[in-house]
Amino acid sequence: MRRIQVAVLALLCLTFSIVSKCAVAQQVPTVTVMQSGSDELQRDLEFLMKLSGKDGEQQWPVVQSVLEAFLGGVDGKRPMRIDLILGGAPDTRLSIPVANQNAFLANVSGFVGAKERRIATGLYQFKTPTMQYFARMLPSQNPDWGIVVEDRANVPVNFQVLPAIQPLINAGFDLAATVENSKVGADDRRKVVLDLEKEVVATLQPLEGETDNEFAMRKLGLAHQFRELERIYADSQQLTLGWTTDQEKKEGRLDLELTALADSDLAKSIDQLATKPSRFAATQKTDDSIFFGRINHSLDAMRQKHLGEMFELMEQDANSRLDVSTDFTDEQKGGAKVAIEKGFAMLRAGTQMGVIDGFIDVNMKEGKKGVVGAIRVADGALLVDVLRGLKDAGWEVELGEAGKPAATAAEKSGEEKTDAVSDEKAGDDSVEKPGVESKGKAEEETTAVEKDGKADDAPADDKPAEPAVTDGVTYHSIVLPEKFSALITSLIGHPKFVVATSKDAVYYAAGEGADARLRAAVAATAAAPAGDNDGTFLEAWYRVGPIIGVAREERERREAGLDLSKLTPEQKTERKERQEMRERAEQAFATGFDTIHTKLQRKESKVVGQTVFAIDILKFVGMEIINVAKTKLQ
Repeated sequence: MRRIQVAVLALLCLTFSIVSKCAVAQQVPTVTVMQSGSDELQRDLEFLMKLSGKDGEQQWPVVQSVLEAFLGGVDGKRPMRIDLILGGAPDTRLSIPVANQNAFLANVSGFVGAKERRIATGLYQFKTPTMQYFARMLPSQNPDWGIVVEDRANVPVNFQVLPAIQPLINAGFDLAATVENSKVGADDRRKVVLDLEKEVVATLQPLEGETDNEFAMRKLGLAHQFRELERIYADSQQLTLGWTTDQEKKEGRLDLELTALADSDLAKSIDQLATKPSRFAATQKTDDSIFFGRINHSLDAMRQKHLGEMFELMEQDANSRLDVSTDFTDEQKGGAKVAIEKGFAMLRAGTQMGVIDGFIDVNMKEGKKGVVGAIRVADGALLVDVLRGLKDAGWEVELGEAGKPAATAAEKSGEEKTDAVSDEKAGDDSVEKPGVESKGKAEEETTAVEKDGKADDAPADDKPAEPAVTDGVTYHSIVLPEKFSALITSLIGHPKFVVATSKDAVYYAAGEGADARLRAAVAATAAAPAGDNDGTFLEAWYRVGPIIGVAREERERREAGLDLSKLTPEQKTERKERQEMRERAEQAFATGFDTIHTKLQRKESKVVGQTVFAIDILKFVGMEIINVAKTKLQ
């Protein structure tokens, strides 16, 4: 039962790093869960399973018969309530709507393995040599409720079931979890998280092949997550996570709402969110996107401290690896040291800005992959220093010359300037002029001249694009060495990145159409963002099917040199089960309605968010239920 409580609390807070709404303030730290009723649950499960057609039709009666075994004496038309009592002696309190008291008590008796014994009016005990439960009947709250707990003190005679879950019922959620806090009890809530942290840390061990530095970074990252969890759980006034299976719209929705206690550290953190428009507010996903994300998230003092601590360990790890590396000469190691130093200086300077502001768009068309993205920085010149260090370390790097016009490189080589400037010579100034959006024109100009008979976005073995500078933006290129490029090439299809640096931003692109996408992104976001700020601080949209396909390609690459015959029988079984699940996923997502879209916003002093799951995601859930019915329930 303790594991269930830990899992729900972690799901509420760690998954979202933000939280929300409820009903009655409680002195003991408690999470309250509402399920809209067993009839509604069965309707939703039937809907999910039958999305797979005949297979779901055949397996639904199996699942339905199992559910009915749990529902003796239960009124399926009314909601259920579950309270996870986390303070003091942990307990789980089940509030079940009762249609028939005798059948309900017999149902509880069957699960506990002990006959009920009446010990007071409306109070029953179920006791075995190893456990005991109490059930209190509340007929006075017409209609009846049956409350099941381990500690009878957690269900007083005057216990009220509905007030804490009525807002969730009114919102129309199928399943929801809520927390409501006051300033009283904040120390108890912090203790809940600290106790959970001790439990988790006690089990933490180095992974196979993990270095001391890697283990230290993993431990530090876990500690940072618990500090976030501690603040969220202790300082939140109201929290709600609510799930809805919308059969009419054929989608699933997960809603979130968070309000912090007044004058708390969490409240101050929320007030800082999205106070200014993103530097990249004009960016949008493209027609061939498989992942698009943007962030405009503030970094308060706690998060800046956490990032600083992590950067310190990461820099130590990078230098330690470099010291023992045999891939570089002593002279090249000097350049790599500079790259590491300047890279972490850039990260630290960015942290001190107090915001993470950036976007990324991963695209795939006809099997060809690419990526474009950008991040706001304190000083773009620091990345030029990083690239210079990598060049000295032997990497294939082409650097732009800040302050020089676009055609400087061509003039140096004795070539004549032409009106049709290729990507190699920088492109037309109109593409790069601040505030001018011209993706189509950028694409036309960047392919106007070919090098050695190949287009400028040709494969990686082509000569890197000549860097160019216009209007304060410097263009560079870098080809990752083979030792470091296998994963990138697998994911993007290309080890070459084109990079643009300005005073306050770094842009990057790789893969299909990289140069044109990079220049279009620079053009679209060169001017300061204008218009209303809707408070969005995190947005992510992605298609699951293509991403699973990319992951499959990468897995096949990694396994290519492995002798799978040496796997243990257990490992072979696990691998087979994972493979079968991936195949079901690819089957479910084949129609293209496989999107997940998350958006988090600050609205006045609260955080609201919603994640929408398209119909193919629901279909996959139904297929997993069908698989359980076939393999476990028959």
